[in-house]
Amino acid sequence: MIARKSSTAFEYYNMMRKRAVAPNEYTFTALLNGLADNADNVETASQQAVDLFTYLTIQRNSVVNSYHFNIALKVCAEKEDIEALWSIVDMAAEIPGLNLNRFSYTTILGALKAQVDKNPNTEVAKEAKAIWRSAVADFKDKKIEMRFFIVFSVVMCLAKSKELENVYLALRILTSALNLPNYVLLENVKAIEHPELVSEEEIAPYLCTVGDIDDVRHCRLVWDLCAKLGQVNANLKYVTLFRTKFDRDQLQPVIREKSSKLYGHPPTKTTEKAENTRNNNKHKDKRGKISYDNGRRGKTRSKFRR
Repeated sequence: MIARKSSTAFEYYNMMRKRAVAPNEYTFTALLNGLADNADNVETASQQAVDLFTYLTIQRNSVVNSYHFNIALKVCAEKEDIEALWSIVDMAAEIPGLNLNRFSYTTILGALKAQVDKNPNTEVAKEAKAIWRSAVADFKDKKIEMRFFIVFSVVMCLAKSKELENVYLALRILTSALNLPNYVLLENVKAIEHPELVSEEEIAPYLCTVGDIDDVRHCRLVWDLCAKLGQVNANLKYVTLFRTKFDRDQLQPVIREKSSKLYGHPPTKTTEKAENTRNNNKHKDKRGKISYDNGRRGKTRSKFRR
């Protein structure tokens, strides 16, 4: 639905209300879809979504479903209107049977992440923790299917907080979700002012396991959090662990980048000739393990082979 047709649809909707013609849930579905498709072109899209959702909740001949809820959240998230988003969440909480699902959590945490990218403040971190705690409870009750984007969003909201308690919680959530050991112990992070707020008993309700680590970008995120907490030894332990999970060619550029930030060394640049030589000397054995022989494969003879 283009912007012009969207405005025309709202004209007909207002005409229906003036003539006492009650719209049903299909009418609201079409209107909310139109707002979602043209959120960038409609300045008051988030307020219109709130008005539609409010009117929908008081209509007797209309049934509010999770699709209406999620599409209204999407409109507010795209307009970055957090107040409108929370008003829809509050209204949905009073409707029996209308619960947050995986798409709701993704939209809300994505909107909070976009907000914290602009202004890293504690209030967003508190809201993110509340939503994440609810998501973990639903996940443990098998009400939702957890996806890594939800984990990533809440971790980014906490990681950019000025309070190290939130940064430590972000690391614990991330390592738990990726099934990684926790090398950063709470007693080693001396800068945390209120360790009682992030004790293991307090952290337990926030933890869940999504799956094993399978992306180098996750390694970079773990190292960023360790560096922010000033835990160089834990960083080195994670480097050793990740080397067993990823190919050297994948991991080496990330290690180079992180080493330069941690120790102040400029990142080394590999010349094209050296990189080509390295690729030519790469071999795989029968088990698929990659090894490098520096161009001397089969040219040297051990002193034990006579």
